Amino acid sequence: MILLDLDKRITIFAPGRVGSTSLSETIHPFTTNSHMTSRQSDNFLTPIISQTPIPPNYYNMLESCMNMNMSIVNVYMFIRKVFSKDFDKHYVIIRDPVDRFISGCEMLLQLSGKDGFLQFYNDMTKDKFANLIEFCIGHPFADFHIQPYIHLASKTECAFVHLDQVSTLIKVLYNVDMLHIDPSADWLTEEHKNKFRSFAEDHKEVFLQHIIKEISLYKKLDK
Repeated sequence: MILLDLDKRITIFAPGRVGSTSLSETIHPFTTNSHMTSRQSDNFLTPIISQTPIPPNYYNMLESCMNMNMSIVNVYMFIRKVFSKDFDKHYVIIRDPVDRFISGCEMLLQLSGKDGFLQFYNDMTKDKFANLIEFCIGHPFADFHIQPYIHLASKTECAFVHLDQVSTLIKVLYNVDMLHIDPSADWLTEEHKNKFRSFAEDHKEVFLQHIIKEISLYKKLDK
């Protein structure tokens, strides 16, 4: 999600697995359907908050930016550049990269369906986990759920906000309590999640090379 608040002159960038669903639902009352655009490839949302009507050309330019053939973080960077005169403050939501990657792979496996998830879940091995990581990296929604983004966002002027601090930020900005919404499939239990995440944590050497730079930058951030 890329929130564009024209009234407060701020942006909030929250890719997948950093509370983006909860965040978009929380701020939804401040937006309207006419002030919402989405990326067609993965339904990545860009809600807009504005008390005044948005010029048609602004909306059209935003739609064009959202559907460019670029990664989500590059779309975010491009939007910031194109609409730089409209915003003074930029917030980027972050989470421990290992936790986010595991959570993202869990979500991508869910998207393969209950049978696909349980087939792996009921017979977890390191070799199968390695195959799963390759599956996730090549998944059409990988860009949203697991691709690194801190390395690019850190090259710009922005305030990094840890997932644990988002509720406080939203309370300060909009005087509302943050909703906590789990986008997991209805059939996925806490037992499923805990077992999957524990196994992935125990075998994280399988995927660390994909996020090693992200981990290094995350550790250096003032968060």
